[in-house]
Amino acid sequence: MPLVVTDLDANQFIQRFKAGATFAAIAAEFGVCDRTVMERMHRAGFRARSWLQAERERIAREAYPAHEAGESILSISARTGVDRGTLTRTMRRLGMLVRDCSDAQRARMSKLTAAERRAHVAAANFVARVREIPLPEKVKRAATRTRKVGMHERELVEALRAAGVECEHQFPIGPYNVDIWLAESRVAVEVYRAHPGRALMARLHKRTEYLLDGGRHQLTVQLSYPRGTPFDLAAVRDKAIAFAEFCSRHHPAGGQQGVIRGNGEFVARSSHQTHGRPLVVGLDAR
Repeated sequence: MPLVVTDLDANQFIQRFKAGATFAAIAAEFGVCDRTVMERMHRAGFRARSWLQAERERIAREAYPAHEAGESILSISARTGVDRGTLTRTMRRLGMLVRDCSDAQRARMSKLTAAERRAHVAAANFVARVREIPLPEKVKRAATRTRKVGMHERELVEALRAAGVECEHQFPIGPYNVDIWLAESRVAVEVYRAHPGRALMARLHKRTEYLLDGGRHQLTVQLSYPRGTPFDLAAVRDKAIAFAEFCSRHHPAGGQQGVIRGNGEFVARSSHQTHGRPLVVGLDAR
């Protein structure tokens, strides 16, 4: 004998639906098909879709102050039982400002101590240090020219331009950024504030060899070494110009390399010198 669905059953359908049960679950519970459940609720004047939308908007309005105070959408979703994507869309439809992933991470990190933040990012930092960065990524990084500007770089660029020398600041060459690039003479001027340590010097040698093997030249300006050496902008500028003119006149198989101190004096022997590549010394400033 078929089951007769009464008005009382329709009210029970509605109550079970509001409690979170699906049409299929209600149908299985009462021994009818889900289509019967939907039609009976509709005849009773209940609009499931409209009710769901109104309920989600109510939950979103009630939860939004907690989100503004720092609670994440994921936490609100777990607490209210509303899907995270649905909750986000509902809040945005109501004109509420929902934090994106970056904002959420900043809010999360602001609640941690310095030690907790270090522990949180330790694994990611380790991977970033040891991974081999592919050449295309290095070239892309260099092209952004976002590296921190070192001591006296801007002053030297301005002095060279005032002397009529065309130069570029933080110029990308392959995977590297050179501090100052003199395009006409193909000279890269590298300015170092302090004398590099052993590990850094090994990387700088590799960088220098890359530039010289490409037919470019490099002049290294080593500031504050030896300790107490004064910086003479005019002398460094004049020696850079003299070095560029020398390189324009001489074209060996590889590039030329020179090292000067902050007072403009050329260094006959230097740890910046790469294997088998002599230093240019003894040039007169023009």
